[in-house]
Formats: sequence, C-alpha cells, structure tokens
Amino acid sequence: MNVPFPFVVQQQTMPAGEYVVERVGQGTDALLIRRTKGVGNSAAIVLTTPASGVDPAGEKPALTFTRDENAYRLSTIWESHTEGRMLGRG
Repeated sequence: MNVPFPFVVQQQTMPAGEYVVERVGQGTDALLIRRTKGVGNSAAIVLTTPASGVDPAGEKPALTFTRDENAYRLSTIWESHTEGRMLGRG
C-alpha cells in the first residue's frame, strides 16, 4: 500500500513510501508494518484488536489515519470490507 506522507506508528515516524502488512505468527494480534521501497528500512510490529465498521476503500486492503497534532497516526489496517484491525495508542 502506498502512503504518500510520513506517519506515526507507536511513537516511531515512518517515512512516506510503499508498505506491506504481514501477520507475525499464526492466530496472533501482532502485525508487522514494513516499508518495501525507498531509501532506508522502516518497520514496526504492532499489537492490534478487531476493528468495528467497514473498510472505507471497499474490498481493497487499506490503511486509515487520524490527524494527531502535527502528524498522521496509523489507526486502522483493513484486510477486507469487514475485517479490520485497530492499533493501540502506544
């Protein structure tokens, strides 16, 4: 997924770029967010909980952000129309 702006994940600023999201282990609530293109490597492992609502991008995987003071904070990772994972404020 392409993110055209820097964003914050668990107090770590991630640069704009192309990212993938992968599960860490089977049946776990931990997800790895990893930058795949661009200069330097950026990655974070986050703990998540099930999200309520629906994917704003329809059936496409999507990342949603909230504006927090002077930065965008990753808030939800959507895998499908109804399956999303919410990040803690950590």
